[in-house]
Amino acid sequence: MAQRSIGKTLRRLRENAGLSADDVGNALSRQGKTINAWENGRGEPDITALITLSTLFGVKNLLSLIAVDLYGDTAPIRPEINETEDRLISDWRTLDRFGRQTVIKVIESELERVRFISDDPEQKAAYAPYLEIPLSRQPIFPGCDFPERELFDTVEFIKIPKTDLHKSVDFAVRIDSSGFEPRFSDGDILLIKRQSEIDIGEIGIFSVDDRIFLRGFGHNRLISVTPGLEDILINEKKRVRCLGKLITKA
Repeated sequence: MAQRSIGKTLRRLRENAGLSADDVGNALSRQGKTINAWENGRGEPDITALITLSTLFGVKNLLSLIAVDLYGDTAPIRPEINETEDRLISDWRTLDRFGRQTVIKVIESELERVRFISDDPEQKAAYAPYLEIPLSRQPIFPGCDFPERELFDTVEFIKIPKTDLHKSVDFAVRIDSSGFEPRFSDGDILLIKRQSEIDIGEIGIFSVDDRIFLRGFGHNRLISVTPGLEDILINEKKRVRCLGKLITKA
């Protein structure tokens, strides 16, 4: 929810400034598709990018605007920045690349210190350089057809780096076979985003008559990712649901 609201704010400000996603990407030395991902809730800019965006959009305090969009009148930060914050922003803009890198390192060091001394679990999670996601108790193997409920039984939580790509991940499953090679190897951890639809050609987790399968999505079939295993035809006799999309391997 927060990422979608932030994305809407970024898109509104970009359009008000008459800029394309590629224009913004060039200013940040990023690709236009990264900007589109932020605006659609798939990741979010870091503090360095936010400072640049604030200047690019002609907005004095982008963080405050985002907070107001997220929380309305109950925004936890004030719409106006104080004198010290204003001076720090001005000083930041006068620094060269080396100076900005130095400031970023100091801030990152302080955030890490706060994370370790804080008693607030949410604050610790916000500063952590990794994400903790549930790993399914039931591994995936060629021809597997275990009950759907077992997919969401958690055996443990695993840590993955906090990246824009990984922020969309909801859970993980382990490959327990060499039968998926060369696409997947025994022991691979697949990172999955829970969603009910995927595009043709993408790989996902599917429920077919309440049994779980790892398959590619085709026009009228679920395509086997195991050499020699037949595809599953989709017809009115089968109850087929998409439970998640493969994002990447851990």
